[in-house]
Amino acid sequence: MLKRLELSYDDYAELKKEADSQGILFFSTVHNSKNADIMQSIGVCAFKIASSDVTNLPLIRDLAGRGLPIFMDTGGAYVGEVERAIREFQSNDCKDLILMHNPTGYPAPLEKTDLRMISSLKSLFDIPVGLSCHTPGFDIVIAGTALGANAMEKPVSRDRSLPSPEHIFSFLVQETPDYITKIRNTEIALGCKRRVEVSSDAYARKTRRGLYAARPIRKGECLDVNNIVFGRPLKGIPVELADEALGLSVRRELSLHEPINWKDLK
Repeated sequence: MLKRLELSYDDYAELKKEADSQGILFFSTVHNSKNADIMQSIGVCAFKIASSDVTNLPLIRDLAGRGLPIFMDTGGAYVGEVERAIREFQSNDCKDLILMHNPTGYPAPLEKTDLRMISSLKSLFDIPVGLSCHTPGFDIVIAGTALGANAMEKPVSRDRSLPSPEHIFSFLVQETPDYITKIRNTEIALGCKRRVEVSSDAYARKTRRGLYAARPIRKGECLDVNNIVFGRPLKGIPVELADEALGLSVRRELSLHEPINWKDLK
C-alpha cells in the first residue's frame, strides 16, 4: 500500500502548482533533511512533523533553522517530550510553532480523543495548539474549535470506501463548505469571555418585571407584599428595588394593576 501511495518530486511539484492555482496553502510532513530540501525547493509555506518525530532532535534543529512555520504532531508523546522539542525549536530561533493534538487511532475512539489536552497544552506552553481530527463526522471538529483549537486538520476524500486508513474518517469533497461553515459558526458563537454590553432589545431585558398594584391602593396606605405584584412589562419601579419601596406610603390612589413609580411614594 505504501508503494502505491508514494509520490515523486514531480508529483509534489504538480500538487503545489494546483494548490497555488486554487489559492490553497501547500505544505507537507517531512521526515528528514532530504524531504525538507525537496519541499522547500517547490516553495511550501510550512513544514509538519509527525508525532513519531517529536524526539527527533536533529530533524527539529534542521527545520527550526529554515525560517518557516512548523506544525508538530504530539500524539503518543509525553508532556516532557513535547517540552523538550519546544525548547529545541525555540533555542534554534523558530518563531512560528503550532502544536497539534492528534488522538491516536484510525479512527480514534472517543474515549481516547482527550480534547481537554488542547486547553492543557495551550496553558502549559502558551503557544498555538491545533487539532488533528481522526474521528468520523464533524462533532469532534466542532468540540475542538469550542475548546480553543487554533488550527484544524482533517483529511478529505472523494470516496470513504477507498483502501486507505484515513478515508474512513475523512470528509467528502462536497462536504467542504459544511466543514468550513461549522468551524466558522462555532468561532462566532464563542463570542466574548465577558458580557460587557447587552442590547436593550434583548428578550431577557424586555421581559423583566416591575412593581404593580395588586389591588386598588388608597392614598396614604403603605406598600407591602399583599398589595403589590411583580408584573410585566417593566414599568415604574424595577423588581430589584422592591425592598426599598416596601413600607413607603402612596401619595395618591392607585388602581388595580397600575404601575407604581417613585413619584407615587413618600
